[in-house]
Amino acid sequence: PGSPTFTVLHLSDIHVDFDYTPGSQSDCSQPLCCRGGQPAPGHAGAGFW
Repeated sequence: PGSPTFTVLHLSDIHVDFDYTPGSQSDCSQPLCCRGGQPAPGHAGAGFW
């Protein structure tokens, strides 16, 4: 009681990729994945976030 408090918001790795496609192939050998294509059989696609 009586001690000062403060609120901290820490954000990291913030970027926007307008070519990101949920449900697309997320495991690839390219530097940027999740931009299209179907996931391999038995693999989940890229999530919404």
